[in-house]
Amino acid sequence: MSLSRRLGPITLAIVLLAPAVRAEEGGGLVGWVESSRGAPVAGAVISVFGKGISGGMYPIACTVASPRCAGWLKEDGFGHMSTMGGAELGCLVAMKVLEIVQRPEVRTMVHYVSSYLGQGLREIQDIYGDFFVGIRQNGTVMGLEFDHPKGAMFVMKQLYENGVWAIFSTLDPRVLQFKPGILLERSVCEELLERVERAIGLARREVRGQGARRAA
Repeated sequence: MSLSRRLGPITLAIVLLAPAVRAEEGGGLVGWVESSRGAPVAGAVISVFGKGISGGMYPIACTVASPRCAGWLKEDGFGHMSTMGGAELGCLVAMKVLEIVQRPEVRTMVHYVSSYLGQGLREIQDIYGDFFVGIRQNGTVMGLEFDHPKGAMFVMKQLYENGVWAIFSTLDPRVLQFKPGILLERSVCEELLERVERAIGLARREVRGQGARRAA
């Protein structure tokens, strides 16, 4: 039997599962439990957590998979090999993080922060609607869309000068990755929104100024 024919079922399995694979930068940013349970392909969920699982304090990442996807580990656990995984201390840290992000009070904060900032961003969009044209949001993981091929790059620059770090999407420079922490107090949220409004206004002025100069 040819190699391609023998690999056929494996390839098919990978293709079927691929739509359910997701990478999450912050495990608690969207409420990872709800996020995984709400996947479009039931029983075939694979989420990869990096910085979110360690709080940026311990070098570990993990894969959170459904029983269907992880079943082979029960049959041949030693078949999972990695140059980094399996550190006993790291696993303890990761398990504690998973316990923390499932606490009701933490999940409540995710909903509060995402709702408060989402509303504030929509109000800013009402002010600069000709430039700030869209908000993609899942919890506190957001993408801010701008009406310029590199609009998010201009906004990123102005945010940095106003003390806020948020990077543009390399896949689509119109979109700014906006991922605030899940434990922000209301006063911090208010200050953040003030700085974002200022930065977007300045970026809009800079972009519109360039357009005017080119027209002249």
